[in-house]
Amino acid sequence: MSNYMTTPEAAKALNRSTKTLYGWVARGNGPVQPEKGHGNRLHWPAKTINKLVAKGFLDRPSTQPY
Repeated sequence: MSNYMTTPEAAKALNRSTKTLYGWVARGNGPVQPEKGHGNRLHWPAKTINKLVAKGFLDRPSTQPY
């Protein structure tokens, strides 16, 4: 298992759209922030995302600000 997820992988794991994740990056207000990799690609930390899922993040409505 990789230490990082792509934006589409992270969005699927969090049950959010990729646009939501890009919004988190732009505003800096999401529950998880990615690291910028080669060519400004976003690398989402898999460990943090898995913790959010385990703590019930998927139970929150996607319209709820976070």
